[in-house]
Amino acid sequence: MKTVLITDISSYKAVVIARFLRRTRPSLRIIGCDHRTIIRNVHTRHVKDVRILRCGPSAGENYARALGELLAREQVDLLFPVNSNEIRTLVKHRECLGATLDYMAPASYSTFSTTRIHSRGFLRKQVCPILPTIRPSTLSFLWS
Repeated sequence: MKTVLITDISSYKAVVIARFLRRTRPSLRIIGCDHRTIIRNVHTRHVKDVRILRCGPSAGENYARALGELLAREQVDLLFPVNSNEIRTLVKHRECLGATLDYMAPASYSTFSTTRIHSRGFLRKQVCPILPTIRPSTLSFLWS
């Protein structure tokens, strides 16, 4: 049986992921974790267990180490980090997490700006051509 860990399980996004996995992959063991202690009393029914971490993503490498210990203890095969702030931290410190993030790009890819202009430039150079943006004013003839 494969084990999946979903972080930030107190968030709506995490609950949606857990629900989807439970419905589409019933053989998975789904665990949730969070640094917020509210999950002790309030958590989704779509995960088998919930675990509380001693620190959150703002703790940087300490967060990655705490999560790595949990991954090893629970024998997790795949990690689903949900919060974009924690993704940056975890990708930087992926050595703490074993092979659970092997599906993610290296940290160097996560450092480029997520603004539209920089993302378009990065994609144009690295991956594929991007169609030019059409300004709404160029389509004004459609409404005249």
